[in-house]
Amino acid sequence: MTARRTVFLLLLLASAALRAMAADLLIERADGVQVHYGVELALTPATRTRGLMGRKVLPARHGMWFDFGAPVAVQMWMKDTPLPLDMAFVDAHGRIVHIAADTVPFSLTRLVAPQPVRYVLELAAGSLAAAAVSPGARVVLTPALQAAGHSPRAATSAAKPPLKPSSDTGTSIASRSAS
Repeated sequence: MTARRTVFLLLLLASAALRAMAADLLIERADGVQVHYGVELALTPATRTRGLMGRKVLPARHGMWFDFGAPVAVQMWMKDTPLPLDMAFVDAHGRIVHIAADTVPFSLTRLVAPQPVRYVLELAAGSLAAAAVSPGARVVLTPALQAAGHSPRAATSAAKPPLKPSSDTGTSIASRSAS
């Protein structure tokens, strides 16, 4: 195999992997109106830790979907995140239970849901208000994401071990542990 062909195949595989880490997400408001978003998936400890840190641009109707595998007490922060964000905390049944709107860039203040959640959706600040999305709205994941086993209707049985934030790392997200 030539070097050029090897590079081409590696780029093709990398491109497919990146596409596999994205999905369509649908929020259904209480009045039945549906709002669509494209999301990057944060499914592993590494992708959840990195989150949207360092991003200077976030396209309209685009964000990041954090899946913790099971309901956990989640706390988020904005360390190393230059963009203000909206964060929707979502329970295992797909209900938005809390929204932290217009978060402060680079803040170390902990943003916490009032109950354990399985998911967090991060979008550009003002996105949820502009779409009139409020707590009680329902997140419906598209078939592609449901097929991957990450639907709010198919919660896994065990939470991943909590990540503890550290003041000397770039950690942007952590499950709350005894602290």
